[in-house]
Amino acid sequence: MNRIAAAFAWWLRVTLPAHLSFATRQDRDRKRKAHLLSIAVLAAFALGLPLLITNVLLNDWLMVLVLIIFELVHISAGILNRLGRVTLGSSVYIVGYLSVCTLSLSIPQALNGVTPLWGWIEFVLPCIFAGLFLPAWAPMLFAATDSLLITAILLLEPANLAVFNTLPNLERIPFLVYIYVMMLAVGIICTTHAYTLERTAIEADRAAELELTNRALEDAHADLAAAYARVEEMATHDPITGLLNHRSLTEQLLMISDRALNTHETLAVVFTDLDHFKHVNDTWGHTIGDEVLRHLAELLRRNVRQQDLVARYGGEEFVLVLYDHDHDRARQTAERICTQVAANPYILPDGSLIPLTVSIGVAIIPDDVHSWERALIIADSAMYTAKHNGRNQVRMANELDEVA
Repeated sequence: MNRIAAAFAWWLRVTLPAHLSFATRQDRDRKRKAHLLSIAVLAAFALGLPLLITNVLLNDWLMVLVLIIFELVHISAGILNRLGRVTLGSSVYIVGYLSVCTLSLSIPQALNGVTPLWGWIEFVLPCIFAGLFLPAWAPMLFAATDSLLITAILLLEPANLAVFNTLPNLERIPFLVYIYVMMLAVGIICTTHAYTLERTAIEADRAAELELTNRALEDAHADLAAAYARVEEMATHDPITGLLNHRSLTEQLLMISDRALNTHETLAVVFTDLDHFKHVNDTWGHTIGDEVLRHLAELLRRNVRQQDLVARYGGEEFVLVLYDHDHDRARQTAERICTQVAANPYILPDGSLIPLTVSIGVAIIPDDVHSWERALIIADSAMYTAKHNGRNQVRMANELDEVA
């Protein structure tokens, strides 16, 4: 079995076109027909070879000549198929087969009628082959051709056809009509089959194309969703630190401050400013300054809870919104941030350090103020008080002289 499979694979390599495309429906249809033609040529060649040997042994040299032509037709069809001329190869195969059938039917046959009968049956095969290899109209063309050839043979050489020769004259016309009807029926069946096969291939390709289109739309939708997410990220987050930006912070504060007032929760608004940041930019440049801001943002994120908000308010100013924080708890968190920032200077590529400190002001909603706008103003005032008092410290809004 392995040797048979290997031989069949070798035959396909020899007779199929070297390059077969799958890009369009026509390409896939051509590939299918090329495979069918290769298999049909192999089957016919394998059938004709033992017949050729048998007739050589019987010294029937006329049939030997017919069978040699038969095999040459197969070889020609295989070569054309290999060259990518599938339609031409199929036409040569079918026309050659039909010619051989005509030649064999013209040779004097035995009077028992069996051989001519098989000869007539062979005329059905070109219609079938045409339905497999050629367009849907081809089987009807070959059915008409078969009918004309059989009629010509019967009328020109009736002595060679025992069945037709033994029929009474009155039965010969009905016999011809029977042949015509038979060939017409075969042509209709093969045409219907070819048309159905073609439509099935078209529908299958449409389904495959729709599937590909659907996948492309899904990919496009995923790309659009990713692009929208990136745009949303750019619209709501600071590009340098990755924190919420000013606009997004005010939107969030509007919602959560109203909810806090309704549920009697306390919110701590922590205004944080990096001390001497202008000196960092002037000394090491804005690129290092951006890296310092990223470093500070990471420190702020690490020192608050996941549900708390951290935003870059602008420049070197940051705002934190801490849920469920009263004055004491907010002061503890703010002082921890001051300590952590001072304990984690920025390390330059050469290993030297940039010392960092922050000044922080804190306002509590609703204990100090009842609106987020006032909370930001008061926390900012408390932060400036911390700066004026020496920096690297925390000032609470309730420590200010006036809290409006």
